Amino acid sequence: MKSLPVRLILLASLALALPGFAQMDSHVKASLITPTKTVIPGSTWTVGLRLQHDPHWHTYWVNPGDTGYVTSIDWSGLPAGFVVGEPLWPAPIKFEVGGIVGYGYEGTVVLLFPVKVPETAKPGETVKLEGVAQWLECEESCIPGEAPVSITATVGTAEEPTEDAALIRRFEARVPQPIATQAGVTVNVLHTTAPKKKGDAFAVNVEITGGGVDPTRASQVDFYPLPSEAARLDGEPATFRLDAGFGITLKGALAAEVSGPTAEVAGVLKYFISGQAEPQHHELRVNVLSGTAPIKGAPAAPPFTLRGLLAAVLFALIGGLILNIMPCVLPVISLKVFSLVKQSRESRARLLLLGAVYSLGVLVSFWILAGVMIAIKARGDDATWGALFQYPVFVILMTAVVYALGLSMFGVYEISAPSGKTVQELAGLQEKEGPVGAFFMGVLATVLATPCSAPFLGAAIAFAIPQPSPVILAIFTTVGAGLALPFLVLSAFPAWTRFIPKPGLWMMRFKEVMGFLLMATAIWLLYVVGKLLGVEGVAWTLSFLLAVGLGCWMIGSFIDYTSSRARRVTVWALALLVATAGYGYFVHLYLHPREHDNAIQWIAYSPEKLAELRADKKLVFVDATAEWCLTCKANEKLVIETDAVRAKFAELGVVALRADFTRKDAIVAELLSQFNRRGVPLYVIYPNNGRPPIALPEAITPGMVIETLEQAS
Repeated sequence: MKSLPVRLILLASLALALPGFAQMDSHVKASLITPTKTVIPGSTWTVGLRLQHDPHWHTYWVNPGDTGYVTSIDWSGLPAGFVVGEPLWPAPIKFEVGGIVGYGYEGTVVLLFPVKVPETAKPGETVKLEGVAQWLECEESCIPGEAPVSITATVGTAEEPTEDAALIRRFEARVPQPIATQAGVTVNVLHTTAPKKKGDAFAVNVEITGGGVDPTRASQVDFYPLPSEAARLDGEPATFRLDAGFGITLKGALAAEVSGPTAEVAGVLKYFISGQAEPQHHELRVNVLSGTAPIKGAPAAPPFTLRGLLAAVLFALIGGLILNIMPCVLPVISLKVFSLVKQSRESRARLLLLGAVYSLGVLVSFWILAGVMIAIKARGDDATWGALFQYPVFVILMTAVVYALGLSMFGVYEISAPSGKTVQELAGLQEKEGPVGAFFMGVLATVLATPCSAPFLGAAIAFAIPQPSPVILAIFTTVGAGLALPFLVLSAFPAWTRFIPKPGLWMMRFKEVMGFLLMATAIWLLYVVGKLLGVEGVAWTLSFLLAVGLGCWMIGSFIDYTSSRARRVTVWALALLVATAGYGYFVHLYLHPREHDNAIQWIAYSPEKLAELRADKKLVFVDATAEWCLTCKANEKLVIETDAVRAKFAELGVVALRADFTRKDAIVAELLSQFNRRGVPLYVIYPNNGRPPIALPEAITPGMVIETLEQAS
């Protein structure tokens, strides 16, 4: 008990000493700096919190991410009338460890605080700002840190710069500004899923065009969200390329009930421009409740009008009528009419009844198909007339469907009718007496017609997908009516059966003409792809179509009407695998390129830049390439852009220069002549110790590049 006062004194001393120990042992040094020694009454004075981190240590941004907390200052002492505003945050960097994402700073960073100087401040007066800075510093472990900070200035009539003015200005330039205010930049927003209440999901496509934003030069596009009480983002944002820029897809859900016309998602849009070492940072704000806006450069969605609906119904009716003269339908239509006539010779009314019930069976079948379509579309019921054609993936898949259907018209493959049912067996089913048998016959006729009618039914589905549910139902109903109408008419006028054309060579020619029409549609869809993705997008789509064509050829070459069920399943599975692999390799990887922490940052080649890097004793890799060079593109994809080579570039600090020879360029031509090359590709490694450059052969391997870099380092 006698030692209790001593213990209390020791504890009090330790408590007072803790901040000092924390600052002494901290891996972050904090101090206040200012660009001016004097402040002017009525002006805004900028004060910066400078944080100097030890190597590999970091602190956090205004949105720390999945963990961490925000750096702040507890202002304990302010002169009378001085007001400190909200801090301005320079663009952060992203940390990711084991799937945990954080946003913050390394090295030296300056957080900027605007301070309002009162009009009553007297010239010559000394003012002092005091506070306690608090942060969380992390490497493998995290340690809370804090330190007292203060700064003084003199009230005057003219600003007098300090030695920290340049540092302050540098970080002021890193504070992201609204991208919509950038000269020439256009921001278009397309809402694919608009939320209405708390918990509802949203998906927003944002397109950035103009202002010199070149999609071939922009890379590593990312989005760092700002804190929001209204909405939260889920997962990493997806990016896509456009003809004159790029786009980013944001997905998430409302985090609060909607109380007004705005629920905003805001953040920092980051991307690299080829040839620039520093990334671009812009502030992006999106209202997730707003209506849709068309993507610039994509075909405009036509307005929904009565005339448009009537035209769609007319085309659907024509398509349904055409189904009746397709090869697998026309040979049995006489048999169906004869069956009905045979059952009802005594009464024309009965013949009409059975014809009507048969037509009802056809319509019910198409209503079921329409219901399936509406159910599939239910999760995306905000898609409007033509809106889905603004999405590259949808247009590419529709192009593949139309292309595959066109191949079937040319006889590359056929979708055979259900096996095990011959025409004679079908006739036996049709001869069942009464309306039930007629209805069943209509359903079965639709099933029998569907494989042969795939091109037209597929085209109807492609057209119907973007439409509202009532329009989908109307289109499918009309297609079914077109299929049933001739049989219904022949039921009313059985003598007209003599006008039914007989099967012959003309049917095959007609089918081939339909194939050319489908190919023309595929060409138009490729034009849309070009508008959305540019020439490179068309090239990769054509590569995917090549895989689709190979799959169709496999079906046509290895399956016929005598093939067993096991053989059919095997060949179809392999064909679908080939088409799916083609999509994944040619389309998905193009639309969603992998991003790497150690991604190679390419700088445009010039002799002056090369000389500067060699003078600084940098290890340099020069890639002379061209967009039309197949070997160049193969080497980039299979060698240079591999994980092993990227890692070696990062490990050795290699500076990558790219000499683009797509268009005639005297500078690149001179580079090629230095190594006795007349064309691309050319790969040259310049050692960092002044030794002569090393030219690699046209055909390279990852091991060859890595070994040569190690020798040259």
